[in-house]
Amino acid sequence: MITLCTLGAKPRAFKNPNSTDVKKFLASKEITWTDFTSPTKEEAKVLADVFKLHRLSIEDCFDEVHYPKIEQFTNYLFVILHTLEADNKYQPTTEVDFFIVGKHLVTVHQKSSRVLEIAQQHLLSGAMQGIESASMLFQVLASRYVDEYFPMLDELDNAIDAMEDSVFKWNRRGGEMESTKLINQFLISKKKITTLRRLLTPQRDIFSRLSRNEFSQISAGASVYFRDIYDRLFRITEMLDSFRDVLSSTLEAHLSVVSNRLNEIMKVLTIVTVIILPLTVVTGIYGMNFRYLPEIYFHWGYPWALSLMVVIVIAMGWYFKRRRWL
Repeated sequence: MITLCTLGAKPRAFKNPNSTDVKKFLASKEITWTDFTSPTKEEAKVLADVFKLHRLSIEDCFDEVHYPKIEQFTNYLFVILHTLEADNKYQPTTEVDFFIVGKHLVTVHQKSSRVLEIAQQHLLSGAMQGIESASMLFQVLASRYVDEYFPMLDELDNAIDAMEDSVFKWNRRGGEMESTKLINQFLISKKKITTLRRLLTPQRDIFSRLSRNEFSQISAGASVYFRDIYDRLFRITEMLDSFRDVLSSTLEAHLSVVSNRLNEIMKVLTIVTVIILPLTVVTGIYGMNFRYLPEIYFHWGYPWALSLMVVIVIAMGWYFKRRRWL
């Protein structure tokens, strides 16, 4: 589906315009935004025939996964960003391709984007006045996407706090099932942070370059706004690094507690085994089936054997207590 929006005094939107209509708007002096959502092969021809995009750039738009990057061509600037959609349970899987072609901005994405839909509504309502170039419009959309990360960071922070509390509760209760569940939560959160970090780092570098006026397609007034986006992305990556360190420290603490608890259990079992060992020797000796045993006809043999075993248990318990093994 193609949606073409004009940013004149009275913003307008056109659904599925044909190639002739798109060329007509491109020939005008108005700033336009053409959005391609899950484009078909016929709609993709508009990218090549009307906007004169390179074949390799169009192929990148249809690749299933492509990492963020920025490329400058003779007549346009090509930027790939990975965006965060709240409807996707904070999974950074939505790729949006931006093309700045003169006064015209082109966006291509295979999945629907809530952020772009809201931006189109704001544009048509007149809430996005003062945009003087396609690069400024690109900056506004990119800024909205970056803002989507902050609610995710708050939720991730709360999840880490909850996991820390669960670790302390587990220390009091124990339980193998709860420990396994906690470790799975740690690993899932750490993988999510690593994935976000891997995607945000190149995007941060992209906006760093955009803020330095390296590209002719970027207007002079837009560079300061790109610097603001870079600062926010830098802060996000720093927070992710902090979350990753906290997760690693908490996981190590939990595994250490699990190991200590296991050592305590093994110590108790070992002490019980050591105490039972001499009792087993006593019962083994007097349980032998020989006809002539010296104490076999001893009248007080049974109470004597029990008393001997009790004395052995008390003596070994006293010895372990003295050595502070109990």
